[in-house]
Amino acid sequence: MEHSLQYNKNISVINIHHPYLLRQLEKPDDDDLSYTVLSTKSGLPTIEVLKEDKKIVLHSKIDPLKETLRFTSSHCEGDEQVFFVFGLGLGYQIEELLKKSEDSTIIVFEPSATLFRAALNSRDITTILKSDRVWLNIEKSALKFDTIALDPSIMRIKFLSLRPYQDLFPDIFKELRKEYISFLNRRQINTATIKRFDRLWTKNTFKNSGAFFTLSGVDELRDRFKAIPALVLSAGPSLEMDTETIIDLADNSIIIACDTAMNPLIKRGIVPDFVVTVDPQYVNSLILSSGLQFKKRWEDMPVLIADPAVYPTTLKNYRGMKILCSSVFSPGRVIERFSGIKGPIAAGGSVAVASYDFARVIGADPIILMGLDLSYSSSLTHLRGSFHEQYLISRENRFHPIYTQISKYITGGEPFKVNDKDGNPVLTDRRMMLYKSWFESQAPLIMGKTINASKKGLHIEGIEDKTLDELKKDIENIKANKNTLMLDLKSELTNIPISYDKAGGFISFLEKLDVKISELCSLSKRGEKLVHEVLSKRLFDKHQSAKLSSVTEELDAIDREILSHRDETQILNMVMQTPITEILKKTAVEDAHEAWERSKTLYASIDDGCVFLTKLLKISLEKLKKLHPDADIKNMKDCR
Repeated sequence: MEHSLQYNKNISVINIHHPYLLRQLEKPDDDDLSYTVLSTKSGLPTIEVLKEDKKIVLHSKIDPLKETLRFTSSHCEGDEQVFFVFGLGLGYQIEELLKKSEDSTIIVFEPSATLFRAALNSRDITTILKSDRVWLNIEKSALKFDTIALDPSIMRIKFLSLRPYQDLFPDIFKELRKEYISFLNRRQINTATIKRFDRLWTKNTFKNSGAFFTLSGVDELRDRFKAIPALVLSAGPSLEMDTETIIDLADNSIIIACDTAMNPLIKRGIVPDFVVTVDPQYVNSLILSSGLQFKKRWEDMPVLIADPAVYPTTLKNYRGMKILCSSVFSPGRVIERFSGIKGPIAAGGSVAVASYDFARVIGADPIILMGLDLSYSSSLTHLRGSFHEQYLISRENRFHPIYTQISKYITGGEPFKVNDKDGNPVLTDRRMMLYKSWFESQAPLIMGKTINASKKGLHIEGIEDKTLDELKKDIENIKANKNTLMLDLKSELTNIPISYDKAGGFISFLEKLDVKISELCSLSKRGEKLVHEVLSKRLFDKHQSAKLSSVTEELDAIDREILSHRDETQILNMVMQTPITEILKKTAVEDAHEAWERSKTLYASIDDGCVFLTKLLKISLEKLKKLHPDADIKNMKDCR
């Protein structure tokens, strides 16, 4: 195809804002679509696609813009936080969604590289390409619903689809809808975890804010290891059986380890290429702070793939190179408006889920799962030598030996019996069955092949079971340039410039945010005081309706003012999950007194959240200001 001026203009923007798309555009067409670009009566272009002797027009032949305005008016209320859109087409609907919704994130699934090239060649879509609110996915399997699954502040979500895309790609659309429904169900399951970690995730993300401006993002690794096998190593007990074979295959495959598996693997002579960590807790940070890493040169350590919400010492103390993924929480998403999108990997509650999705992002094929037992095989919880085993041993005493500790750990997860892949009864629990369902829903959607080579544990529906011994010969025959690619990557990571300008923009934002949080604090205190007056004087009684009306009007004005602080309330939602959950899980309001008591609780929670954020912003600002070019070099290295 001869490239138009529009194409070259669009590509130049992609090169800056979405460089990973360039690699996707280099792929050969696999959809055999034939199309024609038509000029409509309004003068705007549309595309007519030929499929099985049937002509399907992506946008109106008369006036695509007018058609788009009708579409967005009927589907966009203006307060949506996230749109999932199936089909980019020529981008008319995405441009209108950007106009109608000021703060929403728009995640676009475009299943055809052919049609994406046609869009680049037919229209100037740089408004879309430059927007940091648009995530473009040009892969049939790029389902990223889980990138926001854990963020409780995101409540208003919509799934939209261009009707012609449903006709062109019915099977993909069906799978996408199925995954979307599954995603909504998983969000409900994650509520308990969110309630437990809401403030910890927020605190960690702000304390790690410097890393957004000093570390590369996962998107820069997209398809970088195309068609190279990946061994994704979880810390299940069965991993012990394959360590010798893994050593033999290290030069022919990418080795991706969950954080819990890293130290036991290094002790056995296996140094992973990548290690993935997502847990926000302090105790998890100790896994990667082991003295083992100080016995190796820093450049020989695995490259750490970290969620921005990990405990701060995880990033500070890890001596190897580090790469950040996108945050699934509102504080991180706000930071990424300034730093740029790092690149999402799935968040399914388990580091094994994140490790598997990272293998997909880098283009590995096949992806071979190992140590993913999803059960307590051999009456053990983890691979011998793992941090979890060491932690249980540290709590051992004369009255509570190690096996008592293991038994307590297993019974704490409400275990039940199922049959493993060999038909033997084993214990599992609800958490591991949730992870199992995630793999069963995601693996069939991956473009490449997924194989479960765990020698023990559960069968995962839709994933082929094979042993590593059966796969060994095929892997050895693959002429992978893995070592060269890893050397090139590490060379790049040592020369990453700090984004001073972007960090400066975020510092200015935080300083303004601090002022606005103070305003919210004052509003919430005023609201709490007014509600206290209503309760103490029983203004909700019928004979005091005039006084109540005056107070209600003032409270309505306060509520409108609070809700007008979009960024602040979005972040506040994240640190108010415990009171919000408590309020929502209560039964329907029985009387006026109870309703006012709930209002008082809500205002008090806003006030408490504001105090928490004020302290956090101060710490974050102090850390970020160390990134300034005049700051001490040691401080900048700490941020890295």
